[in-house]
Amino acid sequence: MPDTSPATHPSPLFTVASAPDGARWRLRLRGEFDVAGLEAAQRALHGALGERCTGLVVDLSDLTFMDSTGLRFVLCAQRLCSAADRPFAVRQGGPAIRRLFELTRLDTVVPFED
Repeated sequence: MPDTSPATHPSPLFTVASAPDGARWRLRLRGEFDVAGLEAAQRALHGALGERCTGLVVDLSDLTFMDSTGLRFVLCAQRLCSAADRPFAVRQGGPAIRRLFELTRLDTVVPFED
């Protein structure tokens, strides 16, 4: 079982927590997600997918900032879940995060949960 404590990188501005959520796993991203947080997010993603999870939710609700690094991470997570035939969803972030998905039209590609 992977470590479910928050994984952090050198900046205190971003954390990611990975934990079971029923039969699926939830990655909860907090703070500012840019290139500095990518390694921690990828570690958490691969740890969750290494478990016997039946699906994955990437939770953006606690992000205050996300750039194209975060968008690529979400698309990578979606692709990995699709390849493993596991359901995938994203929990929406705040207005700035939602706007990023709208501007890039990824809001029509990524499945969001309520």
